[in-house]
Amino acid sequence: MSRVCPCCGYRGLDRAAALCGICAWEDRDPYGSRGWSSYAFPALVDAQRSFAACGAADPAVREFTRAPRPDESRPPWFTPIVDAPGVIVALIEHAFEDVLLDGGVSLDEAELIDAHELPSRTELDPPPRGHGVGPPWQDLTTAGLDRMPWGNFPFQDARGIRYHLPAFMRAHLRDPKPPGAIESLLFTLRSGHRLAALRGLLTRDQGHAVARYLAHLGTVDSYYAPHAGDALREQWGAYLEPEHLAHVMR
Repeated sequence: MSRVCPCCGYRGLDRAAALCGICAWEDRDPYGSRGWSSYAFPALVDAQRSFAACGAADPAVREFTRAPRPDESRPPWFTPIVDAPGVIVALIEHAFEDVLLDGGVSLDEAELIDAHELPSRTELDPPPRGHGVGPPWQDLTTAGLDRMPWGNFPFQDARGIRYHLPAFMRAHLRDPKPPGAIESLLFTLRSGHRLAALRGLLTRDQGHAVARYLAHLGTVDSYYAPHAGDALREQWGAYLEPEHLAHVMR
């Protein structure tokens, strides 16, 4: 059965060969023996740029390339690495466009809960006076999100996490120096105690945007890839097409 090549995106790999018949990318781990995210990120980016320029993963192997056949078409979900942040940010912004704090626990309130100055609460509890409201999540800045770099998601309710989630994902994809709480966010997306309530609040499109964010991390970030992979495997993989999930979990 043909597999999607991580370089050209066409279905030019099969289980019997580690060399893509279309772009001549050498898939160094075709059987997934090293588990999550076996791609060498810089090498893959260079190969994708080479393919865009000359039709081969490396100009030196151009003689081993060919045009894709009709049954080897690119799946709709494939995006070259350099283009992926923009594509995923657009998915996030569309899916979470109308999300508000809606009475949920903000980062500021969570800090007060952490300091035992306010009691913890769930999405069923009304907010204390002066809390539960906030600006549109689109107006949250990386500097503002990074005021609590350790991450205080455990003290938020599901509404608060839903409100901050798109801002954190967008900042991570856009900013050279993302918020420091990303590792805490990934833990929350894998096994946080508010996870079931959070997933119950999200639409299918919102869950898909989260899954696309996690899948991208698995390709480009060796530090966060294991955490993203666990979150996909255990919680968010159902929001991806089966072929896409198999591709990123190879």
